[in-house]
Amino acid sequence: MKHSTFRLENLLDAARKLEGMSSPGNLFSPLGIAGLNLFEVPVRLEPKLKLSDDVIVSDEFRAKTNAWLLEMFGERDVCPIRPGMAYIFGGNVIMRPESAALLRSVDA
Repeated sequence: MKHSTFRLENLLDAARKLEGMSSPGNLFSPLGIAGLNLFEVPVRLEPKLKLSDDVIVSDEFRAKTNAWLLEMFGERDVCPIRPGMAYIFGGNVIMRPESAALLRSVDA
């Protein structure tokens, strides 16, 4: 299967150029962009550090320790799609929700 990677800025520039050439309803739709199916990959965050499940401690200690680790070290983004990127597989575009919202706002 052939695939390509595009920077969101390039896709936005192309959309802006096409905006004057077609009606906004033809370029963007709730389900797709320029005839391509749009799939939004949910952003998933997980703690940067957490107590290993192999460590034998009480549930209360584990919850307090994991809460402290989360507060001290925060979360990391484990979404496979980087911000500002779109992946195209055949007739499908895969991107993060914030990128899709930005694209949809072009014709607004």
